Amino acid sequence: MIDREYNCPLPTKFFIESGNICNLRCPFCGTGLRREGFARGFMSLGDFKVILAKIAPYTKHISLYNYGEPFLNKNFLEMASLASSQGIACATHSNLTAYRFDDLTAEKVIRSGLTFISASIDGASQESYGRYRIGGSLEIALANLRLLQQTKARLNSATPELVWKFLLNAFNEHEQEKAQEMADSIGVPIEFHLMDVWGNEDWKSSLHREREVWGLERDESRIVGGDEKWRRNRDFPIALSDLRLHPQLHYWCEQPFDAMVINWNGEVFPCVTTCNDSFSLGNLLSSELETLWNNCKYRACRKFLYNYGPEQDSDAVCATLECELKQKSSKCI
Repeated sequence: MIDREYNCPLPTKFFIESGNICNLRCPFCGTGLRREGFARGFMSLGDFKVILAKIAPYTKHISLYNYGEPFLNKNFLEMASLASSQGIACATHSNLTAYRFDDLTAEKVIRSGLTFISASIDGASQESYGRYRIGGSLEIALANLRLLQQTKARLNSATPELVWKFLLNAFNEHEQEKAQEMADSIGVPIEFHLMDVWGNEDWKSSLHREREVWGLERDESRIVGGDEKWRRNRDFPIALSDLRLHPQLHYWCEQPFDAMVINWNGEVFPCVTTCNDSFSLGNLLSSELETLWNNCKYRACRKFLYNYGPEQDSDAVCATLECELKQKSSKCI
């Protein structure tokens, strides 16, 4: 329940970043752009153990990724195994081009305890793929995905679930049918999603423009509306399942209420889209989960987001710092 002071129950969802270093230079990614403003590095195995001990009593699922390529951290698979040994499902997203897998590496991945791997491969030719995944090799990504699928079958393993995730943009939308055929030949499902292009007209596919014509959000089904009067007249406490945010807020604005995002060095952030150290709400390595989750910075973010619409006199990082929520009140939109 959310109370009148914007305290929330301890989260059950955690994003843990194994590192914010990547081998690619994707143009809409803070890591790919080598954007200044946040420290770079890999989470140590020792720090992961400290964090895992603090969150294990509350979670059954960890997303072991955020900014950066997970497989660049030499301890990544051991982290997944440690979580799995405590009955925690562990998912990750990867570009699968950090290095070419051999049979032994593929076996380690399949036996690691990872329950889900989303392979970020946005193209069916090197030309279209390389427009966004700058520095990446389509051939290596597909070879690694194929080897993982073959190894999974050979070991008769139900996990990890392997999915090819294809982000659609203006330069690759014509390759959907070809990509589907390639995914079928590998034996994995493929999911097509609209790429977040942040208003860049050159990158908008016909599907982006079609949704704009109809006034649809990119992922509208995850954004729950409700008029302002209805929201502001509710009595506290309220159940998280009843949480309704302003329809112009992004779906990740729900994360300060039910998910914790932990950077490679233990710094905690409001959501997965913030990549500047000034957004930090505290550090889980030096704080207890129970104290950090409902500290004044977290509660200020929730208050701002819950009451989003009119301009607010708020010092919450979500209200004062530039993030993907560019407009800080609906009057500006």
